[in-house]
Amino acid sequence: MSLLLKHGLEKLTGFTQMAKGFPDPFHLGPGISLSIAFMSDVLAALFLIAGFATRLSAAFIFLNILVAWIFVHGAQFFGAGADHGEVCVLYLCGMLAVLLCGPGRLSLDALFRAS
Repeated sequence: MSLLLKHGLEKLTGFTQMAKGFPDPFHLGPGISLSIAFMSDVLAALFLIAGFATRLSAAFIFLNILVAWIFVHGAQFFGAGADHGEVCVLYLCGMLAVLLCGPGRLSLDALFRAS
């Protein structure tokens, strides 16, 4: 939920402004890189909250955050230059847990599986 509220909403409301200088680690263009991050932080986060395509959503978010942590934040966790490193690792651990455990019994995935 915090991924959507903090990072997703800022991308949703400031997309045009952010596209001008968004990090582009794979040289796809800042707009495309921001679009991928938008899909992760807004769409996949919404799917994850609803429990729809849970593992796929968690995998997408995991990969997006892993790329951001490695290429944008320098894979730092400790120290003065860590810049959000601990938050990245927390999100990575959470997404890994969802990937391994899957959706809960109250998820849309479970509802569709039961029908």
